[in-house]
Amino acid sequence: INFLSPVLLTHKCLPLLKNFEQGSRKIIFIGTGVSQRPTASWSAYGSSKAALLQFANCLALEEPTITVLTVRPGLVNTPMIAKIIDAKSSMNEREYTKFVSYKNSEKFIEPYEPAKHIAAIALQIPHSYSGQFISWNDYPPQDQEIDGNNKL
Repeated sequence: INFLSPVLLTHKCLPLLKNFEQGSRKIIFIGTGVSQRPTASWSAYGSSKAALLQFANCLALEEPTITVLTVRPGLVNTPMIAKIIDAKSSMNEREYTKFVSYKNSEKFIEPYEPAKHIAAIALQIPHSYSGQFISWNDYPPQDQEIDGNNKL
């Protein structure tokens, strides 16, 4: 799901995307920090996301007229996180303790926070960002407006 589905969907959509105006040709993948940082108990997830990141990087080189970007949404409060915390037995003690402390300290954000930023990224990010792996709140810069009226 984390690798093969986005790859197959991308290959199906590429011919259609090439019909769009050049500035609106964008592919945004959702990444994760564990794709770049080995994390105990996360081998399958981290590896699949690392493969997706590599695919995105290669695609950016292979399709120079399309803006290809991978965005990490951060610690998002999703059902997956609840399952991870509930399934303590599948995590080593150190990782489990870290996750519970993040959850208890409210470091997890609600999905709408990164979602609104990723939507702005999809609409406005310049082609010069193609091939990059950014955090959800790296763009636009904090002092930049997203629609001429409202700052993120």
